Amino acid sequence: LAERVYKRAQLIEENRELRMHLRDSYRDIEMIKNVAASNNPEITTAWIERIDRLRTMGILTQDETEILKERLVQGNGTGKDINR
Repeated sequence: LAERVYKRAQLIEENRELRMHLRDSYRDIEMIKNVAASNNPEITTAWIERIDRLRTMGILTQDETEILKERLVQGNGTGKDINR
């Protein structure tokens, strides 16, 4: 019983963290639109690194990562392709 309670607590915490990451991801996608429109190379580089971290965390797929990076570099951060 104690083991099941412990595992449940772990799952609840993991779920909480995943929800936070998902919420942050959607906010990040909106920010990418603004960053791409700004055409500021320093900000773009920082966002490319952030996109890579989202990929490493398993929040974005490799395809989504490449699409977002391409849109940042091109200055077209609409993000339409990531919502397949």
